[in-house]
Amino acid sequence: MKQILLLCAAKPEWASLKKFLDFKKQEGPLPFFHAKTKHISITLVQIGIGIAQAKKSILSLLSIIPPPDEIIHFGVSGSLVPDLESGDVVIPSHVFFHTQQSLECHLALRQKLKEATLEAQLKVIEGDLLTSPFVLKTEQEKKEAHQKTKAFIVDMETHPVLQIFTTKNIPYAALRVIFDTLCVDLSNLDDAGMMDEMGNISTTKTLGTLVKKPKMIFELLPYRKLLSLCQIRLGLVLEKYLQKTSI
Repeated sequence: MKQILLLCAAKPEWASLKKFLDFKKQEGPLPFFHAKTKHISITLVQIGIGIAQAKKSILSLLSIIPPPDEIIHFGVSGSLVPDLESGDVVIPSHVFFHTQQSLECHLALRQKLKEATLEAQLKVIEGDLLTSPFVLKTEQEKKEAHQKTKAFIVDMETHPVLQIFTTKNIPYAALRVIFDTLCVDLSNLDDAGMMDEMGNISTTKTLGTLVKKPKMIFELLPYRKLLSLCQIRLGLVLEKYLQKTSI
């Protein structure tokens, strides 16, 4: 049976997968779930937010699961260019991190994700991804990052994860949906937003932010609507991808 590993940073990113997969929580050091279809075995792992946490999670994960046949690392990202809109699907070809050599995602797996996106009747964009050690909050920060790397989108986890699996020759591809566009300012949020380091919504952090910045309450509803759009589109693409993988 084919072994598929699905990775994401935060719990909200995989919420819509529960509509078509019956996940069973597994015992382990990470938020770790398992599901099966007729032909494939699926492991879903929530690896947390940020470079250090993602790397720590993957190294821990390698000791408790068998090597997968292929890996899809999915989630939301920010746009570094003006022509990407919230909800747009992006499949990164290369991943950058500071001065380190860029890494290439698996070509055949990228193609499968592209076909799945088109089958879901969604537009798909192919472009490079930048992994940043901190949130790029302002339009100016995002523009400068694009000028330096030519990357289309940014996240905070992909490069170290891809680096580990590249050394193990396991096919790996990333799937991203745009959450914040170039002009969206995230200055009111810290690097994990309202979530803890493992990517779970934190009531304490949410209340603390609202106490410090009461006007944030007016931004939460738009954020929630954006997140819902991203969740739906991630779910649509991953459902089609898993159907293709089952053939």
